[in-house]
Amino acid sequence: MLILDQTEIFLMQNWDHVLHIFNHIHLQPKDSHGTDFSRVRTWALNGWSKYYRQTLIFSSVVLPEINAIFNNKCFNYAGKVRAINLTKFGTICQVYVQLPHVFQKFYTENIIDTVEERFKFFINKIVPQHMDTLMRQTLIYVTNYFDFVRLRNHFKREDIGFVQICEYSKEGKVARARDMFFHGDAHFLLYTERFHFFNRIRVKGIRHLIFYSPPNVPHFYYEMCNLMQESNMNKKIGSMSNMTVTVLYSKYDINQLSAIVGTDRAVRMIESERNVHMLVTDAKNTDTI
Repeated sequence: MLILDQTEIFLMQNWDHVLHIFNHIHLQPKDSHGTDFSRVRTWALNGWSKYYRQTLIFSSVVLPEINAIFNNKCFNYAGKVRAINLTKFGTICQVYVQLPHVFQKFYTENIIDTVEERFKFFINKIVPQHMDTLMRQTLIYVTNYFDFVRLRNHFKREDIGFVQICEYSKEGKVARARDMFFHGDAHFLLYTERFHFFNRIRVKGIRHLIFYSPPNVPHFYYEMCNLMQESNMNKKIGSMSNMTVTVLYSKYDINQLSAIVGTDRAVRMIESERNVHMLVTDAKNTDTI
């Protein structure tokens, strides 16, 4: 029996290690090491162990990486069973700051092209919208480190003013980036999900928040949005009436989107012909526009 508990946490470590385990767990040893083969079951000697292995996977969220393991790495001859709890409201209901949440959909033909299409959509449409001086103090939340590196290199190449915080940043550079961002000396702040997972710092001065993709950890959505409360703002820069949240998504982000806005609403947003959907939150409720 193989048990994976809190599987979503492994994504914040190194997912390749999980895949390595599944790829090597039933390989035949090259040496016998003095094994008494009369005590080994025939199906194990025949290399059929993976068909008898029971695999239990537990996760608080549904993610494509976990689904891939379930679909491609579990071969028990008796079959598979998957239980998923539908999300009625989503974590956006726990945002208590009055904010407009703009969900922008981009199209992609297949999941392989998603990374490239997301990047093109971001640099061609989202970045130009946030280059104005009124859009200073924009935090870009990136779930994948490789996407973070690509965005960082693009910003450097285009000479766009920004600071960065990732899981490999030293404490001194993190403090400097936070200070520059709070005082408006840096237009953008690139911020990774893994850093937030391990540190949970309170980033101050966020007036515009961009989710490059929906967070893998649903409650990180309202944690980041609630950082935009007035007590965290630099009163000398900007206005509380000029704050926005932007989320990029495609049809392949249905699981993460469902955890944020609820399953029914996520399905409508994916199937809708409209590319832009807006939700407005305050301390009392969430309304659709």
